[in-house]
Amino acid sequence: MGGAEGYSVHEIFYVDIYLILNFMMNFFLLYLTAIIRQKKRMGGRIFLFSLLFAGISTGSAYILWNEKAWRAGSALLELGGMVYAVFLPRSVRNWWREMAIFLSLALFSGGGILAFLSVGNALFGELPVSAMGMLCLSVALMGIAFAMLRRQWAAQRQNQQTLVWVDVAHGGRRCEVMALVDTGNRLVSPYTGEGVWIVSEELAERMALSQDSAPIYIPFQSLGGSGLWEAYRLERAVVEGKMAYENILVAVSPHLGEMEEIQMILNIMGS
Repeated sequence: MGGAEGYSVHEIFYVDIYLILNFMMNFFLLYLTAIIRQKKRMGGRIFLFSLLFAGISTGSAYILWNEKAWRAGSALLELGGMVYAVFLPRSVRNWWREMAIFLSLALFSGGGILAFLSVGNALFGELPVSAMGMLCLSVALMGIAFAMLRRQWAAQRQNQQTLVWVDVAHGGRRCEVMALVDTGNRLVSPYTGEGVWIVSEELAERMALSQDSAPIYIPFQSLGGSGLWEAYRLERAVVEGKMAYENILVAVSPHLGEMEEIQMILNIMGS
């Protein structure tokens, strides 16, 4: 790079420091995102992908140091890829939710200002923004971040009493899923009079509920319509590690609501 006559300016890229800082920031933001999204037992996965994408980011920054536009595009792709790899969302909508929380946390931690400067400098060389302009930008970004976090925490507090973790076991298979304790679910078997729990198609396939038994057809009626659901016997379910239920009648529904993390709806008649 050019400088005063007889002098030159050189940029030094410290690979180790860049890698460590990226890893720490990735891990911090991903872990907080997992807490807000109520993801359990993801520490190892977050550690692995934080380190992996820190390495990818370091390599791309080193290779594309003088290619400003390519470097900015690469950073955006890495961010989206990292969030997807860690949380494996089942839909684009869920991926956007995780991205929104991750970005709001980045803004809250001050990373948004750094990202704005980095991307802007990469694309335009030098941003003509005054100190006062940067201050106003920081306040605006922090305000957006606080509003998003407040909304998210409010939703979490509202769901805190209704969302539970259930350890499900059937036919030698076992998994832990998020369930909704829904006081509006009063679905009852017309044949036995027992309360019917509702499970997602994904959970029914994972537990292979239809493998060794024929379905029982349970009539249902809701705001979305009425019809028949296939129902099977689930061997065992333990709610929050305390309440155990055996031989539960569960109906399989293709859609359990807006939160795709929910795989089961408990029945107050049978819980």
